[in-house]
Amino acid sequence: MQPKTRPVKILFAESDSEHAKQLNEAFKGLPTSTEIHHMVDAKTVLDFLLHKDAYESVPRPDMIILGLDLTSGSAAQVIDAVKGNEDLRAIPVIVFSRSTDEIHRSDCYDRGANAYVAKPASPEEFSEVIRVLEKFWMRTARLPGLQEMNFFSTGASFS
Repeated sequence: MQPKTRPVKILFAESDSEHAKQLNEAFKGLPTSTEIHHMVDAKTVLDFLLHKDAYESVPRPDMIILGLDLTSGSAAQVIDAVKGNEDLRAIPVIVFSRSTDEIHRSDCYDRGANAYVAKPASPEEFSEVIRVLEKFWMRTARLPGLQEMNFFSTGASFS
């Protein structure tokens, strides 16, 4: 039987729209098909994850890439909500930040983040970090509900 094909659904929570564009471009050049939803604040992220209001029928993301700097609310709120919710806690949360502060890193891991990744300054290094994340999380690791899927197709779509 041929595996089903569907994009990996990524929720990217980040206040910097340039980083969102960079992330989208980086995923376009990779073999895994992705669908990226970009949000800039914790309330919208939580509404999306909990299917509130305008997000009532959105699909559950397969992965959350989370910046520390959101326009309102905090990354800590998002991690706490995801890891404290039985229906969401299996979703990997990858914190993607320029902060090198050990306190930030420790706090994210203590709250249940699956990874803390340094966000590089150069576009080339940024693309390389995304390539490594894609290779590990989408082609090596086995995420819940995705084992039977084939993600290798058309690149990224962005909303």
